[in-house]
Amino acid sequence: MKKHFINTPKDRQTQRKFYSEVEKAIKRTLAYRSIFNYPLNYYQLSTYLITGKKIGNKALRKGLKKLEKKGHIKFENNLYSLSGVKNVNWEERKNSSISLINVHKYIFDSLKKVPWIKFIGVTGATAAFNAHDNDDIDVFIISQKNRLWITRLFVTMILKSLNKYRTDKNPIQKICPNIFIDENKMEWDKDKRSLYVAHEILMMHPVCDKQETYFRFVKNNSWIFDHLSNCRMDISNINIELGNSNSGFLVNIIEKILMNVQLMYMRRKITEEIATKNIIHFNKNDWSYKVLKDYSNILKKFNFEI
Repeated sequence: MKKHFINTPKDRQTQRKFYSEVEKAIKRTLAYRSIFNYPLNYYQLSTYLITGKKIGNKALRKGLKKLEKKGHIKFENNLYSLSGVKNVNWEERKNSSISLINVHKYIFDSLKKVPWIKFIGVTGATAAFNAHDNDDIDVFIISQKNRLWITRLFVTMILKSLNKYRTDKNPIQKICPNIFIDENKMEWDKDKRSLYVAHEILMMHPVCDKQETYFRFVKNNSWIFDHLSNCRMDISNINIELGNSNSGFLVNIIEKILMNVQLMYMRRKITEEIATKNIIHFNKNDWSYKVLKDYSNILKKFNFEI
């Protein structure tokens, strides 16, 4: 995959401006992660750098050294963070996250067998390698077009039969399928797009991916690279067109019945949830507003520019 980075300018004035932008990108990135008290190794920092343009290794390393020398950031145990931030145990959180995914492989293998599932991705703290041993696991599911509600029914039945369906009373190490979309709803709504969502999409850990569905999803949401340009990938050859995959008159009828029945049941309990023909989003514990507000406050506190 060919990468195009912005080149270091030759004249001094432009060079100073360039490195100033590099330093701002580093500070933005570490400010965002400080919300979670989570330090970053070099690979994580480089990959999830909050920048509108790709920044290469040479410029990034120079920017890191300058900020460390100024005392704006610290580098301990091969991890970067803002100075003054008390960090979590990075190694411990990483191991807990990997363990959670590995221990639940049999669950994901069971869900893969649902014929209408095209993609399953672990999201949230576990995908970010920042989970505790007893955390629940958030998952994002993409179904075949017009098979959203029958997919949700099968997923729920499988998780409940294996005693792994997350409830408020019993969340420990349970699976929380909090977002379902179908192939007709790949593109994120414009009014819901944010730095937070961009992170969630690009940090997602696929555990089931059929027919390059993840890359098709990313291609439909190329706006995410406006926030995290160092993550930009070559997906130009990925076909986002849907095939004629919905055969079965009987299944079409069942899908409509299941949607109406489940919506009728859910409407009694719905607060902030979104439930339509093409998307189910249980955003009861949606952290996006709080995270983005905290991020803005940290930028102001440290006098960082966005």
